[in-house]
Amino acid sequence: MQSPVKSVIKMRGLPSLHLPLSPNSPQRTISARRALSSVRAPPFPRESSWALKTGAAAAGACCIYAIDQSHSQEQVNITRTEGSFLQQPSFSLVQDLAQEAKKSLIQRCMTKSCVPASNHHLSYKGINFRSISPQRAHRIIAALHSGKILDGATLMSLSNAAVEAFKSEPTVLDLRKAGDNITVVGDVHGSLPCLKKVMDLVGSLEDGGILVVAGDYVDRGEHSLEVFCTFLLLKLAYPNSVYLLRGNHEDNEICAEYGFLDELQEKYGYETEGGGIWEALSDVFASLPLAAKTETSLILHGGLPSADFQLADLEAIDAETRFSFKTLTDARTPAEKLIEGVLWSDPSSHDGISPNERGYGIEFGSDIAKDFLDRHGLKYLIRAHEHVEQGSQLLDCGEGKGVVTVFSTANYPFGEGTNAGAILKLDQKGDYESISFSYSDASILDAFRYLDTDSNGMVARSEFLAGIEKLNQTLPEEKRLKNAEEVYNILDQRKQGQVDLDTFTQFFQRSI
Repeated sequence: MQSPVKSVIKMRGLPSLHLPLSPNSPQRTISARRALSSVRAPPFPRESSWALKTGAAAAGACCIYAIDQSHSQEQVNITRTEGSFLQQPSFSLVQDLAQEAKKSLIQRCMTKSCVPASNHHLSYKGINFRSISPQRAHRIIAALHSGKILDGATLMSLSNAAVEAFKSEPTVLDLRKAGDNITVVGDVHGSLPCLKKVMDLVGSLEDGGILVVAGDYVDRGEHSLEVFCTFLLLKLAYPNSVYLLRGNHEDNEICAEYGFLDELQEKYGYETEGGGIWEALSDVFASLPLAAKTETSLILHGGLPSADFQLADLEAIDAETRFSFKTLTDARTPAEKLIEGVLWSDPSSHDGISPNERGYGIEFGSDIAKDFLDRHGLKYLIRAHEHVEQGSQLLDCGEGKGVVTVFSTANYPFGEGTNAGAILKLDQKGDYESISFSYSDASILDAFRYLDTDSNGMVARSEFLAGIEKLNQTLPEEKRLKNAEEVYNILDQRKQGQVDLDTFTQFFQRSI
């Protein structure tokens, strides 16, 4: 397994914080961009072997994806020397603004017990999450994205409601009559900037559209808790529009090893395990459905578990059975082995079946995928699980059929890679559209929301100037923006006195 590629584009680092995790333990240094669990290179998610063979991961080049109002995609390849990116003053401003927006997320950890101050806790005693309104869910989500977290009791109440909802759903969701507006999201892995960008691209859930998230909400990101709670709240507020699937990281042994447990301990201290938070979240993971079928596609996290896989075998696993499997790292029963394969397997450029370098699941060739699709009358197997450089990638199986990978975390992991993120839009005709975005898009969105203090979707001159003034107070003299009026005049070329997100994004993308 190769180590993660160091990005040409680097987000300016935040200082390390020294936080004692318990009275009897030495201080542990964590950074705002948390390192991978120790220095080892884990066997997942891997670089796609077939992506490497087709040259998709080009060394020394950075892929930027500009998305216009119609979501068209323009790829630009730029080669830069290390450090040259931050010399662009206009985008350096975006980075500083985006980081200012995140400072509260760092400050909340600065207590002796590593538990945030009570004014950062959101308490909703007596709330019935099973019947939460979309309006209330969005208010809670906005608070989570601004640096607050649910208190322990509220988090467990949310978790219990989610388990109840998921256990009422079959293992394979039937979305064949869901309409012609289905969006598929891949791995988000605790990236709050990428989650915000993804939801911006998904748009309103009020118009009858369907959202399917194919797992891996947690680990390898700084905000796994906020990401997962966001999706749970959306599921409960829109139960017939939002569908969440289990990924290989929704496993209480995997996420205990690769970051999520550490994050919870930093945010809740001893309450994480002794207070039942860990057990409650493990129950949510185990209750998640495993796949969704549309008229033309099967959506799951990993891939085919065997050459002769029948979807009916997965459908036969009931909710209580899948709920009993808190981890699949030691699969023994036929049902466990089947689910392990669904969550861990990968497509390969080689025909047939071969062992998977991850240590779990298999690798299957286009011939195996084609046979499965033919037998089930499907056109695509849509899956997540693998980091691909362009955010999505098709393994062509012939006769218009294929395996489509979608990965929704840009510059993975921790904003340091070079890959784009993507989502997929499906229709009933069997066609799909891939909409890609870069980490710079996510940073621009963070910066815009930081400046848009009244949350009306526009940045007024007064908001821009006030935000820059506040930012300048945190920066050394040489980095302060001294011509804020001039910058805003360039942004507001139409002289409307306010700037929307599209204009803001296009301006700063041109500076990259």
